[in-house]
Amino acid sequence: MARVNQPSRLRPSRRRRAGTAYVLVLCTGVLLSVIGLGVLAGSRAASRSARQAADAGEAAVLAESGVAWGLAAVGADTAWRTTYANNVEVAGKAVGRGLVSFKLVDEADGNLSNSATDAVRLVGVGRVGSAARAYSAKLTAVGPVLDSLKNPVQAGTTLTITGNMTVSGGPLSANGTLTVSSGATVTGDVEGTSVVATGTVTGSKATLTTPRVLPVTSVFDTYKAQATTIAFSGISGGTVSNKVISAASNPYGTASAVGVYYIKVPSTGTLTIKSSRLVATLVVEVDPGGKVVTSGAWAWDPPRTDFPTLIVKAGTGSTVSLAGSSTALSEATAMTNFNPAGTPSSGGTTDTNFTGSYPAEFHGVLHVIGTGFTTTLSSYFTLKGALIAEGAVQAGVNTKLTADPVLSATPPVGYTAATTMRISPATWQWDPVN
Repeated sequence: MARVNQPSRLRPSRRRRAGTAYVLVLCTGVLLSVIGLGVLAGSRAASRSARQAADAGEAAVLAESGVAWGLAAVGADTAWRTTYANNVEVAGKAVGRGLVSFKLVDEADGNLSNSATDAVRLVGVGRVGSAARAYSAKLTAVGPVLDSLKNPVQAGTTLTITGNMTVSGGPLSANGTLTVSSGATVTGDVEGTSVVATGTVTGSKATLTTPRVLPVTSVFDTYKAQATTIAFSGISGGTVSNKVISAASNPYGTASAVGVYYIKVPSTGTLTIKSSRLVATLVVEVDPGGKVVTSGAWAWDPPRTDFPTLIVKAGTGSTVSLAGSSTALSEATAMTNFNPAGTPSSGGTTDTNFTGSYPAEFHGVLHVIGTGFTTTLSSYFTLKGALIAEGAVQAGVNTKLTADPVLSATPPVGYTAATTMRISPATWQWDPVN
């Protein structure tokens, strides 16, 4: 009997194994393709990142070069403040794979040309591909110290002494005629382009052959741009009395973080300061015919050593009359605490009582701009610093004037004969590119 061959039970298993192997090979191929694409994409991203990093690094170098270019441009052009526009980049120059440029920014008032002494920020800009970097430093005006800061009083024209007074640390100085009236006594030195002394001078009398250099008048605008305005109409009767004005205290509104305040006095107004303590810079603009007066006991210091204390710009026919007191400013008398929180005394203390007192003195630079009037000092006015007036000055009646050598050693900003712009230390920074 013939044997019938049965189908092998192994054949389906072999087909399944072959199919599985095919799928495995296919999946492996797909996986390898995906991995390959991922590696390629990663390689491209890494390459792109490396290229961008290289561009940014090169742009940073160009930005630093932009500062050097700008510094050289400013040094080579005496009219640079009008040559360049505020916060506007100059046309870029091609260097290597990128462009370099710079710009000048007046951070105080946005105007390069209105002051020869304003600090400016010099910004160098570098661009390579899509990368842009900006590096900057502040330039400040430096130059010889103004001789007028070395004297307790410097008159731009005439200086007339009408009463007994004491002067020390430097001479009373006038760029015009200095006159000591009959019956008046100056205990100290005097100088002027001519000296007429029918009264008594206990010290030397010198003749100036060269007028003393005065500060630029645009310094007024420099400080006005930083100031917080105090409305004259908001000062009751125009009289500041029993008040504290400082960077932390403004009884007439918002306090100025830098302690600088601007007041506009109308032609019919009188700004009077008495029985108050000021640790502030006042920038006072006086319309023709307006008045600025101090009287009685008051104490006045600048808010910081590199700022002046008072700048007055007045029109023709105005009055600037400064008087003081032989007695101290007393908290008990004024029933006012003059060293509250935020405005410590010279000893660094604050309190809440009314037991303190302060010498009735003016400290720092007092700058009077304008020639159509006379600045008058009288009645125990006491100054430790420098009064610089463009016009005439009249002084007497127990005034006491002392020069402060610190002012000529470290003059306030804007009070030098600025001839050179130099980079200020510790002002370097990386800036965003606008």
